[in-house]
Amino acid sequence: MTMTDWRDHLGRQGLTPGADAAVLSGPLPASGCCDLDTLALLVVAGPEAESFLQGQLTCDVNRLAAGDVLPAAHLTPKGRAIASFLAWCVDDAFYLQFPRALADPVTRRLRMFLMRSKVTIELAGDDLVRVGAWGAAAETAVTELVGALPDAPGRQLTGNGITVLRLPGTEPRLELLLPEALANRVWEALETAGASACNEAAWRLLEIRNGIGWVRAETTETFLPQMLNYDLTGGISFSKGCYVGQEVVARLHHLGEVKRRAYPGTVPAPDAPLPGTALFSPGSSSRQGAGTIVDAIDTGAGTCAFLAVIERQAQAAGELHLGAADGPEVVLHQPPYPLVEAEQAGTPPGNEPA
Repeated sequence: MTMTDWRDHLGRQGLTPGADAAVLSGPLPASGCCDLDTLALLVVAGPEAESFLQGQLTCDVNRLAAGDVLPAAHLTPKGRAIASFLAWCVDDAFYLQFPRALADPVTRRLRMFLMRSKVTIELAGDDLVRVGAWGAAAETAVTELVGALPDAPGRQLTGNGITVLRLPGTEPRLELLLPEALANRVWEALETAGASACNEAAWRLLEIRNGIGWVRAETTETFLPQMLNYDLTGGISFSKGCYVGQEVVARLHHLGEVKRRAYPGTVPAPDAPLPGTALFSPGSSSRQGAGTIVDAIDTGAGTCAFLAVIERQAQAAGELHLGAADGPEVVLHQPPYPLVEAEQAGTPPGNEPA
């Protein structure tokens, strides 16, 4: 099956391959699958790839080589996230997945640091298909296709030419990495097992509900990684060597307080607010405002789900409005992991032995 055939197959199901959808194509099913072509994929390889990335990313890259799947960020010297990634390693090649709108600038920036390193950095081609799948039906289909599932969330394995990432969340959630020749067979197996075909907005909604956020083009250099809760979800190592922006991140961890955290929420709105949209609160005294949208999806019936970085003082005050001080009032939820300061919780996530 060629990539054109694969795209035609999705098109016949009413899906637009590669479309960065912010509106659900229908009710979110208990088990579903979607194409993830809206996400870019960098492949970093070579004998010095691991040490190179260890100096560029916030996570412990050694854990990727041991089979972990982690969030990670690449920072400015002031600690602001230029981009954030879902990162993993297969056969000594490191994969960094992130929103496609940032593909060119992020690729150029990482290549700036190569110097004479024996490392290659290339965007994956169309011959590599990625599918998001969730729910019990998806687990059944993938187990039959691959032979097994990763042993825990945040782990990955490869079998029968398919790499499976098991991702954290309140529901079983998997990402599949496979050659295009297998795409049609895998998609049909998922649907036969009972997974409903969805657009990419369904995957984004699942990530929002699970408190998982990525830097997008509109928010590059806006957030410290702790604001996205990466210190609580394995995306920051406080014990590894130096990386760009580490001084600011470490100072906040050891001496300061994380005053902003990422929270999922809902808001009555006719359209999904864009990343970077401001939130306002009478309980905020910050010149930076009460909060910023990280991502949002139109779930239908005039309601949107979002993930936002919120000033904790404003969150505690309990009144937040979208877009203006008199804008629609939002409802915040706790993410499905503890919002406990890493320094108060013992060994921070990201520092555990593999």
